[in-house]
Amino acid sequence: MGLQSPSLITPEAFLENLPFSPTKLGVSIPQLEFPRGVLGFESHTLFNVSQLGLLVKISCEKPFFIRFYGLPMNLATQQLYEEEDIEALSSAYQLTAENTFIMPFIAGENNNGALELRANLKAPIIIDAITKQAWQHVFSQDRYPLRLILGDAPNLMTLEK
Repeated sequence: MGLQSPSLITPEAFLENLPFSPTKLGVSIPQLEFPRGVLGFESHTLFNVSQLGLLVKISCEKPFFIRFYGLPMNLATQQLYEEEDIEALSSAYQLTAENTFIMPFIAGENNNGALELRANLKAPIIIDAITKQAWQHVFSQDRYPLRLILGDAPNLMTLEK
């Protein structure tokens, strides 16, 4: 079950309700194939995966270099997304929740010299841990924010849980 209401997704609730995978995703899955690429980079299909604290870095060098960061959560135990949306995802991609991760993007932006972290809950990455394939999924509902400001969030690149 998700959080109480989409309007109640706060930075504090985001960080407090993340049941992270017990395994290091970047260790167990060193590469991911994105059969359809990611939004804006459809020609990029093979990405390297590495772990940075709680964050996962996904990068690709061909046809040109791109990288992004995310927070992987097991689909079966996560608490940010509504159950009906998780069921629709599982059905659309023919996945079992136990072997699947959902990974919101995390971006950093310079805000007057301070790093401000933002989470994209609207268009997360869906990862099948068995086939090592991934897809970017865009939720059509407005219940998930595109740019949830985490503000003074801990440094997720070094934080361990």
